[in-house]
Amino acid sequence: PLAKIVISEVQTETDISANEEFVEITNISAEDINLDGWVIQYRSATGTSWQDKAELNGMMYVGGSIVVSTQGYNVDNSTFFWSAASGQLAATGGNIRLLGPNMLIAEDTLAWGTGLFGEGEPIAKASKGSTLHRKSIDNKFVDTNINSADFIEDQPDPINLNIAPDPPAEGITDPDPGAETPPVDQPTDPTTNPTETPPDTQQSEIPTTTDE
Repeated sequence: PLAKIVISEVQTETDISANEEFVEITNISAEDINLDGWVIQYRSATGTSWQDKAELNGMMYVGGSIVVSTQGYNVDNSTFFWSAASGQLAATGGNIRLLGPNMLIAEDTLAWGTGLFGEGEPIAKASKGSTLHRKSIDNKFVDTNINSADFIEDQPDPINLNIAPDPPAEGITDPDPGAETPPVDQPTDPTTNPTETPPDTQQSEIPTTTDE
């Protein structure tokens, strides 16, 4: 099944440090989603189990993106953080997944490099300082469930923007916004209608007679 929330960008290291990492997720569905109980998990390339990397919470609104970073990195552009002590995202290969509460199947999974537990063929590892970025067509993320087809290497561009939609204006309701308003017949005023022909008020001429 297609995911409602996808992993949209991942950085496993920067030019400065292997501890500077982030994961960006995006809500591509048409509904707001409660993230209470959701987790991002990591599994090394040869690991035998998944480990919680970050716990999520709160609402994720339609079209919203959330960035989860290493503690102390990307501070002004992240919503959640994980501790560097929890382990690194190995640059040479690994796996991450997004898991909701009571989910038997992950919402989305990504494997790169030597990782084996993603969706289809893994995407090649990114160069140092670059990121793995989900492809988009017409501003919509590609999600074929094949990591090598869905991701490309790109420059870091984390987007941490998750804004609640504006509430509808009070007192304004439109039961059917797609319906057209029918035309209203205007009353006709014969005194102002230029096409109205006035009645013939000319009197018939009465012939005169002469007494003889």
